[in-house]
Amino acid sequence: MAAPELLSDEGYRADGRRPAELRKVRARLGVFAQADGSAYIEQGNTKVLAAVYGPHEVSGPLASPW
Repeated sequence: MAAPELLSDEGYRADGRRPAELRKVRARLGVFAQADGSAYIEQGNTKVLAAVYGPHEVSGPLASPW
């Protein structure tokens, strides 16, 4: 099976960018007010949303020493 071509005959990638052209990157901090820290990052079709809540006291079965 042949590998797909990375560039069109006109010299563009499949998403329409030139070979040296980067995808747009977007970033926002503090997207959740109730979190201690949060961020949203987007590059092309990849989107990441992260939030940090804590530190908190451990409770339940994990809190007891073996």
